[in-house]
Amino acid sequence: MREEYGFKTMISFLNRRMIRILPNYYLIIIVNIIIGFFMGYPIVDAWKYFFFFQNFATPLLPFFPESWSMPIKEYGYVIIIFLLLLVSIIFKKVSRKMLFLWVISSMILFFFLLKISYNFNTQNTTMAQWDISLRSVVIYRIDTVLAGVLFGFISCEYSKFWQKEKFKFATLGFLLVFILLFCLGYLKLKIADFPFFGM
Repeated sequence: MREEYGFKTMISFLNRRMIRILPNYYLIIIVNIIIGFFMGYPIVDAWKYFFFFQNFATPLLPFFPESWSMPIKEYGYVIIIFLLLLVSIIFKKVSRKMLFLWVISSMILFFFLLKISYNFNTQNTTMAQWDISLRSVVIYRIDTVLAGVLFGFISCEYSKFWQKEKFKFATLGFLLVFILLFCLGYLKLKIADFPFFGM
């Protein structure tokens, strides 16, 4: 995050992002709506797709389910740049790098706590329900986008540390994958029975 980060930088980022994403996204939505209309497919709340609301805090709508990841990425980026602008205005004397790390870490923790809340307050019964109610919902998945942003930031701003420890990180990643496969294959832990396990 640059020290001169401000409103113009934010608008520039949004402009580049939206120009790259929105035209094709809206085109595909409109094409799908037209096809669905002629096939007699019931399309509920189609307007939500134009504002990425189809799975913001509620289960993914059945129409155009392939779009589930778009709102997660877009809201992840939009929320973080607005928060970064806000905290950079409030804490003008604090290093932008520190503000970035603080905001990203706080957001990851916040959205992860939402997953924990889901785990304790939702009776999950099937993989299908887990898929549309947790895995595909924006507020439960933004932390995954933010984790990628955090690691990207570390690799750019602390490249020497990243290069020095890359094999340790790779080993840790393979170990986590092995543990996941062990739990799924040998221990027979199913996500439908343990939704928290799939977070």
